[in-house]
Amino acid sequence: MNQTTQDRLNHYAEMKEEITKIQATVGSSDRCVTVVAGPGGSVLDIRLSDEAFHSVSPQSLAASITSTLRVAVAIA
Repeated sequence: MNQTTQDRLNHYAEMKEEITKIQATVGSSDRCVTVVAGPGGSVLDIRLSDEAFHSVSPQSLAASITSTLRVAVAIA
């Protein structure tokens, strides 16, 4: 294997490692939901604020989780 090929392989390995570190953190407009998404659309974390359980209906909370999740996955 020549040096150019080895350099390319090393570069690809570095790019692959960087891709695995990609994350997108998105908060909902009502500040009740935060979603962290990773590469390939993986969901790494979903956080709900205390307000999510007191001031939002279950239907609104579900919609907020879903929309925030979609945005985070799209960005990541």
